[in-house]
Amino acid sequence: MTNEQINRLIDLQKLYEEGILNEDDLAKEKAKILNPEPQVTENPTPAEEITVVAEQTPAGPQPNVSPNVEKMKELFEKYKIPIIAVAGVLVLSAIIGVVYSLNSKTEEPAQVAKQPTQQQVVQQPAQNTAKVYNYPTVKNAPNKMRVSIVRVVLADDYTAIECAVDNTHGAYSYIAIDSETWITPNESHIVEEQLTRTDGIAISPGKTAIPKGKVTPFTLYFPPIDKGTDVLDLEESGKMGWKFYGIKLN
Repeated sequence: MTNEQINRLIDLQKLYEEGILNEDDLAKEKAKILNPEPQVTENPTPAEEITVVAEQTPAGPQPNVSPNVEKMKELFEKYKIPIIAVAGVLVLSAIIGVVYSLNSKTEEPAQVAKQPTQQQVVQQPAQNTAKVYNYPTVKNAPNKMRVSIVRVVLADDYTAIECAVDNTHGAYSYIAIDSETWITPNESHIVEEQLTRTDGIAISPGKTAIPKGKVTPFTLYFPPIDKGTDVLDLEESGKMGWKFYGIKLN
């Protein structure tokens, strides 16, 4: 049976279901399509050749095919389409199913290859090796003027001395520090590290206003010194400059 005959049968069935053709007319039209006038020929018709091939197909379990197979079976039962047409569709569906299965298997390795193979290296943050000394004792502070040392930090790239000025009595309006301020490690009086910057206090001739009745913190920064330092001195130039001798780091 040709594709044209199959299409014509399907169209007839639709016309019947829509009420355009009655049952008798449907039967007559099907007979015209399925039983055309025979033609004299010595060669077998394509339908006969396909029938022979179908009959020689060995019996056995069929491969997994697409759901279209069930639809073709329904067509055969409903429209009485010859079994040779259904068999041809079954063979075509089996071939499509095998090709689809092979394509699916060949795509899997490509998906696996896309996965990253290198392990991510997690960098650990650098460990803080600074030494911190809270509220160190001071051997002598002749001109501290209500200023105290709260903390000393010996870091890799700086030395910080955190201080606080007590203005609870309200006597000060501002604070400042001279640029000629230094620290001396281990009371050597040989190595002197000069003030590099400040935080919370201006360098003279600048001034930093402070509130009355409160304690105001500030920090002095110097170059890094040996972390094995046991004691150091802090001196501000001038007769009235702040001076702290014998700051113990232990």
